[in-house]
Amino acid sequence: QEFSQCMTQWHDAGIRIMLDGIFNHCGIACCWFNQCGYYPDAGAYQSLQSPYAEFFSFSKHPHNFATWLGVSILPKLNYRSQKLRETIYRAPDSAMQFWLREPYQIDGWRLDVANMIARQDSYQAYLEVFAEMRQSIKSAYPDSYLLGEHFFDASGLLQGNALDAVMNYFGFCMPVREWLADKTFKGEINKLSTESFAEQLNQAKSRIPWQIAGMQLNLINCHDLPRLLGLMSEPAKNNIGIVLLLTYLGIPSVYYGDEIALGNGSSVESSRKPMVWDKAKWNMNTWTLYHNLIQLRHQSKAIQQGGLKALYQQGDVYCFARFYDHEIIIVALNRGPATQIQCNAALVGLDPNATMYDALSNTQIQANDGILEISLPAHSAYVLRNQKSEQLCQ
Repeated sequence: QEFSQCMTQWHDAGIRIMLDGIFNHCGIACCWFNQCGYYPDAGAYQSLQSPYAEFFSFSKHPHNFATWLGVSILPKLNYRSQKLRETIYRAPDSAMQFWLREPYQIDGWRLDVANMIARQDSYQAYLEVFAEMRQSIKSAYPDSYLLGEHFFDASGLLQGNALDAVMNYFGFCMPVREWLADKTFKGEINKLSTESFAEQLNQAKSRIPWQIAGMQLNLINCHDLPRLLGLMSEPAKNNIGIVLLLTYLGIPSVYYGDEIALGNGSSVESSRKPMVWDKAKWNMNTWTLYHNLIQLRHQSKAIQQGGLKALYQQGDVYCFARFYDHEIIIVALNRGPATQIQCNAALVGLDPNATMYDALSNTQIQANDGILEISLPAHSAYVLRNQKSEQLCQ
């Protein structure tokens, strides 16, 4: 009842809610498995006659069973079982549909380790399962958002007949981190060139339909990676990642605390520290950057749903344009020392002598005979618009 009341209040405030569903495995204490004996009825561990026995894969009952990544307390679910599919997503009272219907009416599901669901040795039914899941969920709840956690190329699941989106590690997060950070989370030195970075972004985008590319959940930080800020020797480069996150094609996901520059450790554990609520300890420059970029995103059709064209990718500079109707935004990012670049204004339909305004400072840059000369300070970013944004720059 409390959760349903919260959902009503959140929806009234314009907030949408996803739940995190772990449908690849469960725990040994789950009533389906019941190894801990917490439930009176026999689970799969106690008896192969249990109604849940087919939910799991035993090589030798009861001790040898398929698990998630060999973790003995996390038995893997067996999607060969039609009954399991009914229980997870098919039936009106299934786990997924239960929370989508009244009184909760959540807005979507984030599917944990989606790249592993319905995949076990020679059994590879994940495409079939996700297509079936989409059909079951969307027929009853067409506006729900189906998001998968997936660290790799997920293009096979993103063709319009399975998931709506994945956490975009492959097509955004990892390329951005390798381009900006001095080292990987494993301590290896990053040497990704700007040309290779741009190519990775383009290749990932090109493998899926345009409409679906705009639905991918972009991120630069999460609970499974050290925060980007802790992997770079020059903290100013973190702002470049923030600008990319809020202006590139897709849906931005802001990990808690990033908006105040929380934590700068280089371990995964450091990224899981509690939120700091004392505003005196916040980095207000970072907070203001997020605030202004989010405000710009709310105003800008070009960023929300516009086209994307790469304009410049050389040395330490990556530059791209977003455009929609008469609105044009050029994002220029410099991870290295101060430099100057030239962009052909005609590539995005700009007037040969157009005036562009940096949305974050309202600095003006004048095109000259179709060429836009942009002087970029070290470790900087411009978000140039062909219209002024007086209400930003707080």
